[in-house]
Amino acid sequence: MLGFVAIKDPVRPEVRPAIDQCRTAGIRVIMITGDAQSTAISVAKELNILEAHQDEKECCFTGVQFAALNEKEREAMLGSEGGRVFSRVEPRHKRELVKAL
Repeated sequence: MLGFVAIKDPVRPEVRPAIDQCRTAGIRVIMITGDAQSTAISVAKELNILEAHQDEKECCFTGVQFAALNEKEREAMLGSEGGRVFSRVEPRHKRELVKAL
């Protein structure tokens, strides 16, 4: 028999205030994770990394999608306002992201 436990809130309690402090200080938050895109977007929304007016198609990318962008597309995407979410990111994608930032 399998048992399932519902996790009410998988996010550590200190994360939300830290992100809020970053935003208050004018720091844009970018989330980079190996999680599936739907999971990453859900967590990012819960933490207000993504703002209500942001279009997911313009601010949420997988590592493969980011790697497929040319340099100008990367600069435009990373230079625009608001939070960003990168999911299914591999170490090579992280290096490319850091270089682009």
